[in-house]
Amino acid sequence: MPKFRLSPSFHRFAGSLAGIGYLKPAPGTWGSLAATGAFLVLQSSFIWFFLSLLILSLILSVWSGNEVTIGGHQDPSWFVLDEWAGQSITLLLIPVVTWWSVLLAFLLFRVFDILKPAGINRLQDLPGGWGILMDDVLAGIYAAGVCWLVWGLMG
Repeated sequence: MPKFRLSPSFHRFAGSLAGIGYLKPAPGTWGSLAATGAFLVLQSSFIWFFLSLLILSLILSVWSGNEVTIGGHQDPSWFVLDEWAGQSITLLLIPVVTWWSVLLAFLLFRVFDILKPAGINRLQDLPGGWGILMDDVLAGIYAAGVCWLVWGLMG
């Protein structure tokens, strides 16, 4: 049975989040901002659509990540679909949606994604697309956890 493959340009397009990953400086921040903007537009009426985009980004991050890192463990700087996924996880898990909670979720995700504390860094050693994606998934979960902690302390 033949393996289904798409062109390398598709995987670069998907992984760069339609070219957002080529923006400078800090392409990962641009990918996170794109997710945050989409969340703000879609969260009130179309949250299921946003959740569908998250699921699609998880699948494509692994698939396209495998294609762009064939044989390697490198996470190209232009590959920001994983930042979209991680930021989306944080935003979907925040306890309340206010301007400050969305800002806090964005900032915390970026901090966890950049610093990679508490085991996040080790997930980058997973092969191919899994290594590209899973550190951002865990960074998103950690950031959401801190958002809950802040919300609990304030309320």
